[in-house]
Order: sequence, then C-alpha cells, then structure tokens
Amino acid sequence: MTEHPPVSDGFEAAGERVSEALTTRARVWIIAGNGARQLIVPIANFVVSYLVISMASAELWGEFVVRLVVVMLAVHVLSWGNHEYLLRAFSRDPEALGPLWRRSLVTRGVFLLVAAAGCVALGLRGGELGWTLLWLAAAFGYQSLAVVVLFTRRFGVALLAETAGLAVTAAVLLSLGSTIDVAAVVQAVALGFSTRLAVGLAAFSGELLGRGPTAFDVRQLIEAAPFFFTGLSGLLASKADLLVVSAMLNHAEVGAYQVMVSLITGLQGLAAIAFTPFARDFYGSEGSFGRDATRRLFAAGLICASGSVPVGWVIVNTIYGLGLPWPVFVIGACSVLPVYGTLPLVYELYKNGREARVVVVSFVGAAVNTALAVGLLPHYGIAGGLAAGAVAQWAVFVWYLATTGRRVGPG
Repeated sequence: MTEHPPVSDGFEAAGERVSEALTTRARVWIIAGNGARQLIVPIANFVVSYLVISMASAELWGEFVVRLVVVMLAVHVLSWGNHEYLLRAFSRDPEALGPLWRRSLVTRGVFLLVAAAGCVALGLRGGELGWTLLWLAAAFGYQSLAVVVLFTRRFGVALLAETAGLAVTAAVLLSLGSTIDVAAVVQAVALGFSTRLAVGLAAFSGELLGRGPTAFDVRQLIEAAPFFFTGLSGLLASKADLLVVSAMLNHAEVGAYQVMVSLITGLQGLAAIAFTPFARDFYGSEGSFGRDATRRLFAAGLICASGSVPVGWVIVNTIYGLGLPWPVFVIGACSVLPVYGTLPLVYELYKNGREARVVVVSFVGAAVNTALAVGLLPHYGIAGGLAAGAVAQWAVFVWYLATTGRRVGPG
C-alpha cells in the first residue's frame, strides 16, 4: 500500500524523520494503543480499590495505601530515571536496545538489597515482609519494561500484562471474601505485579534477553541522574499532598483521598496519550513543538477537567459510596488542566538538555504542595489536600509559561 504524508496532527517538528513516514491511520492506531495502555492502569487501580472498599472498608484501603506510598517511592528511586534516559538512548542507537536495557536493569537492581533492608527497618516481618519484597521486585522489573513498550510501540503487550495482573489480583481478593485484611491485599497485589512482569518478559525476551555479559555501569547512574531528580521532583510536586495526607489523616480519609487522587492522575495521564508514542521521533528531530500543538493539548485538558466533575461524582459517590461533597470534585478538576499545558514544555526542555531547570521548578512545586497541605489539611481535610495539589500544579505551569514565552490562549 502506498503511504502518503499524514495531515498535520499538531506536532509541528519540522525535522521529524520517522513520524513523517507514518500514515494518518498509523498515527491513530499508535495513539489508540498508547491510550489503552495509559487507561488500563487507573482502571486497574479503581477495580482493586473498589473490591477492597466494598468487601471490607475504606479504612482497610487507607491502611494499604500507606504501604502503597512507601513501595511507590521505593520503586521510583530504584528506577533512577531509566525511562527518559533509555528512551533518548534507544532513539539515538536503536540497535543497542537489549544491551542498554540489561545494563540499566543490573545496575539499578543492585540497590534492591538496600530497599529490602529498608523494609526490615520499617518493621515488616514474616509473610508480609516476603510478599512486600516480591511486590517491590516485581514492580521494579515491570517498570523497567515500560520504556521498551513505548519505544517499540507494542502497546498490546502492556495491555495484556495489565489485564492479566488485574485478573490475578482480583481473583485472590475475591477468593478471600470477608476474611480480607491488609496482608492479603499486599499478597494479591504482589502476585498481580509478578504476573505483569512474567507477561512482559515473555513478550520481549527476544529483544532484551540476549547473550553477552552485562556488568554494573556507574556511568549510566551518572548520566541518568538528571532524569531521576527530574522525576523525583515531579513526583513530589504532584504527590506531596498524598504523602502528607497519609501522615496526618485517619485511614478512612486516606482511602477516600487516594481514590480521588487516582481519578485525577488518570485524567492527567490522558495528556500523554497523544504525545508520548512520538517522543522518540521528537528527540530525533531538529524542530520543536508548534504553538498549535500546545493550544490543542490545553483545549483537550479543559474538556477533560470540565467533564471530570460530574464523572468523578458518579464514580466516587455512586459507585464507591464515599459521599464526598461537590467542592471536592471542583478542586480536583483544577489539578487536571495545568498538566496539559506543562507536558510539551517539559519534553522540549528534556530535548535541549535542560533537565536541571525542570528539577528546580518541580522541587519548588513540591515545597509549595507540602507547605499548603500541612497548613490546609487540619482545617479542610480532603478538600485542603486537593487544593494544595492544584495550587502547586498551577504554579509550575505558570513558571514554564513565563520562562519559555509560550502562550496557550488564542492570538
């Protein structure tokens, strides 16, 4: 079939080499595949949280969320910026995909021993310690495969892995019924991530598990460090309120707050669906994002933020039965929109080697988020925590606009 240049999709990178060869149908298929990959994660989170809350209570889910936050932070540290570092490295040398991935995995995997010692120091013992370590190791390995999925655009693998992992977790929870406790939830989630990892490794074994020695490479740690600090600062900027909530509120409020945050995160993640599959092409081009691309993405964010209020109310109050007031959903929607404006600006800074600038502003955003959360939570509870996150997101977005000279409005 003869391929023709695709119509403009808003990504105006004049020097794109690979993207220009894609038909419009191919682009739509890639975006749809990435969209399914992005959406299945929050859907899985919603299913698991719903099962726990409906079978037990919001208090039990909140107790698990405290453990979830610890594992999430540990996996993020262990990932050490590998996603963005390897995505750029793969784009520059596609033939070295397997060796680069294995070297990164071995280099970072050494520090799993430190994470295991940390679990012991936190007081975990017996079966819960074993299941938590399995959860941590499986989540670490599965996270390492995310960049391979994105680079190869084999989104069906991620979709299959997520579906299989969710099925295993749900089956374990349902088999326990009313006897469920926090240790059982940890066990179910650990088995789910182990299933995800097994599916991913089986699918990519040909590309990743090649022959040849793979040694610890301190150079990779050094080169990926800017991406790690960028990611850590971004994580703290967006999740600092959840950390403070986990420390200050009771388990029932923590559980309800995490459900809200999952909804917000899922809507924010939609911003990446149309762009991240083409990040490898953008890194290999000489152009930058066009103003139309930024405006279109921001307009899409406005639609998502507006729709999140009624949709969120139905999900959280009707399905989960948590009974949160309308202002909570309006405040949550305010956290959705700025991400749609920030995303293209951040990737442009990545491409130009300005990771340090992203790190600085993200840490400032994290500080704002933390300070506001500490001040607002005692007086306004869940609404205060969400407000802190929204203000931090808008502060980061305004900073990027001011320093890059970009506009998202008409004109």
